[in-house]
Amino acid sequence: MQAAKPLFDYPKYWAECFGPAPFLPMSREEMDQLGWDSCDIIIVTGDAYVDHPSFGMAI
Repeated sequence: MQAAKPLFDYPKYWAECFGPAPFLPMSREEMDQLGWDSCDIIIVTGDAYVDHPSFGMAI
């Protein structure tokens, strides 16, 4: 039986170079900072969107 390869010996996933996805703006001021003049959609949910976007609703 062959020993398991250590986890960190595997190459990193290719998309890792892009970093995490940015947070969505939650106010008009945040839209202005991003240079957005309008929204295509507005998401209204009772789910949390506090520490990380993945904690909100699935889109």
